Amino acid sequence: MVTIQLTIAVDGKPIRLFNGLGRIIDGLREWRRRAESRRDLLDFDGHLLRDIGLTRMDVDREVNKPFWQP
Repeated sequence: MVTIQLTIAVDGKPIRLFNGLGRIIDGLREWRRRAESRRDLLDFDGHLLRDIGLTRMDVDREVNKPFWQP
């Protein structure tokens, strides 16, 4: 996980900005990884799909999901 924090002082009191930016970046990375993994499934042949317990219908359903859905 990436942790990015920006702190400024207002009247001598620290205020953190962008506290959740690391979580946002991690979420974007996860979405990209998920989309790439789904596209990779399209290259698997029937034998490999059977080895991992998937059918072509499973692959079609998975690659048509929006990237933000697990």
